[in-house]
Amino acid sequence: MDIIEEAKNELGSGLVAYTEFVLDFKKKNDSIYCFFEGNEDRSYYSFRTKMIYHNTPYFDYVCKGKGSLIKLHQLINNHKVYSDSNIGYFVDSDFDGRVLPKTVYTTPFYSIENFYVVDQAFENILINEFNINRNCDCFKKAKELFSDLKNKFHNNITYLNAWLACQADYRNKKGLTTRLNIDNSLKSVLGNEDFNKVVKSDLTHLKFPNELLNQNDIEVIFKDAPKIDKDIFESKLELFKNLNGDESFRGKFELKFLVSFLNRFKDEISKRNDSIFSKRYTCSLRFEYVTAVSQLTNNAFTPDCLMNYIRDIKNVA
Repeated sequence: MDIIEEAKNELGSGLVAYTEFVLDFKKKNDSIYCFFEGNEDRSYYSFRTKMIYHNTPYFDYVCKGKGSLIKLHQLINNHKVYSDSNIGYFVDSDFDGRVLPKTVYTTPFYSIENFYVVDQAFENILINEFNINRNCDCFKKAKELFSDLKNKFHNNITYLNAWLACQADYRNKKGLTTRLNIDNSLKSVLGNEDFNKVVKSDLTHLKFPNELLNQNDIEVIFKDAPKIDKDIFESKLELFKNLNGDESFRGKFELKFLVSFLNRFKDEISKRNDSIFSKRYTCSLRFEYVTAVSQLTNNAFTPDCLMNYIRDIKNVA
């Protein structure tokens, strides 16, 4: 059986990525080959990889899911023809709790989206996109408003994150591969348009649905999901109340909150009159969730463990 036929039997949705890799691959070559879960990951990781290997031929592939990427990693590692190649694999931590081989980079936060919401990333956005000087009063005020409102957002969305983490635990315990259609299920209470309006124009209040503030209502929204024992949920909720939401909560929620805040912030600080900020600043960017990862990638936080992994990509496969 040749390697393409073997891939057909094992990879499922990762077959296209593997086929592209086989066509691109050349023995005894310094090329870098990187595999990602989704398109968003490519925007974040490729930028940082090329910073280090800027004169090296570079190829990357989207595997359409963590499961496909892990299977692909196993398949490639089983072939000696690839043993001396420079291959990187990148996945989000999520709520899975799985321990993966060191040859697979796993985010120290929930996902790459979380790298865009930490305070350091927000400071970078203020400086690079709004051209606000660190010594300006507006810089300090913007940071305080963002931090305060982000804490309020985390207090509200803790319940949903805890419940989703319970669902991940349930799937792992039962060995299930099914996934919740989270965004689709939330459309009735917190769709994309609702998320755009989560941050109110005064930059101090939120518009957040009450239906996501208790277990019973969350289970009504996700009516097809397994029921979670109340004691299990309460235990997980207490744990999540003590976590840093920037790092540990679902990254897509975090990024949507950031986009909502940036749009309200942009409107307020660009006012010619009656602004809460002492100086006027403008920004040419139009902040949208679907483009935020690629648009703001140079502002996102880059953990040391990632840069160390990228530097060691050569011969890690």
